[in-house]
Amino acid sequence: MVSIRVPATIANLGPGFDCLGCALNLYAHFTFEQTTGGLHITGCPPKYRNTNNLVYNAFVAACTTWGVAVPGLSIHINSSIPLSRGLGSSAALIVAGVAAASRLHGLQKNKQDILEIATKIEGHPDNVAPAIFGGLRVSLLEGEKVYTASAPIANSIRFLALVPDFNLTTQESRAVLPDTISWQDGVYNVGHAALLLRALETGNRLLLSNAMSDRLHQPYRFPLISGSKEIARIAREQGADGFCLSGAGPTLLCLYHKNDFPQRMAQALQNVSGNWQLMELEVDRNGLTLLS
Repeated sequence: MVSIRVPATIANLGPGFDCLGCALNLYAHFTFEQTTGGLHITGCPPKYRNTNNLVYNAFVAACTTWGVAVPGLSIHINSSIPLSRGLGSSAALIVAGVAAASRLHGLQKNKQDILEIATKIEGHPDNVAPAIFGGLRVSLLEGEKVYTASAPIANSIRFLALVPDFNLTTQESRAVLPDTISWQDGVYNVGHAALLLRALETGNRLLLSNAMSDRLHQPYRFPLISGSKEIARIAREQGADGFCLSGAGPTLLCLYHKNDFPQRMAQALQNVSGNWQLMELEVDRNGLTLLS
C-alpha cells in the first residue's frame, strides 16, 4: 500500500499569471493499493468513483508513459481541499496519481519526473510545481520542457482564503480572458511580478500592497464572482497586505500579518451577501510527501 499527501496550492498569485504558485498547509491524503483486478475508489462523490476519476487517469497516464502495466487498484481519497474553488484540487489529484504509479511499481522517479507528466496532464505547471516541491515556485513551460525554481518567501507571510459556497470551473474562467493584451498591460504585469517576488521574500508590506496588482486576468474574472468588488474594499479597510484571486477563482485571497485580521474580516463579511468560509493558511514547504 502507498500513502501520499499533497498540499493545496495557489496559482496565478497576484500578477504571476500562469507562472507563480505557492503551496499551502491544507492537504489531500491518498492511499493506493494494488488488487487482482478492477478499480475501487472511495472518499469522493459517487460520480467520481469510476475510470473518469482524475487521480486514476493520472495514474494510468504515468504508467503508460513509463511503459508499465496498469494493475487493479483500490484508491481512497481524504481531501480537505475544496473542489473547483481555485485551491489546486485538480493538481493534487494529478500529482498523487503520478506519484503513486512510480511508488507502486518501484520506479524511484524523482520530483522532476513527476512534474513533467503532471504538467502534460494539467496543461500548465503553476499549480503542480508547488504541489510537488512545496513553497513558492516560479514555473514555465517552454515547448514540452518544464522549468521551475523555488523563490524565497518570508515566514511572516500568511494567507486568509475566502472560499464561497459556489464553484467556478477553469473553463468558465478561461473563457472570459481576451485573446490579446496591450503592450502596456504586458509591461505592467512584468514589473509587478518582479516586484512581488521581492516583496514576498522580504515581507515588505508596502511593496506587497502595490505589487499584487494585475491586468492580465483578474479584471476579467472578478465580475464572475459575486461580491468580490465589495470584499476587496473590505479587505483593504481591514488592513490586508495584499488581495487577489486564488488561481482562477472563485476563492479570494488576502495576505496579512496582524493576528486579529481573520477575526476582523469574519466580522466585516457578515454584512456581505453569500456564504464565505474563511481558512487561515500558511506556506507548506514540503510539497508532495510519500508517507508509506
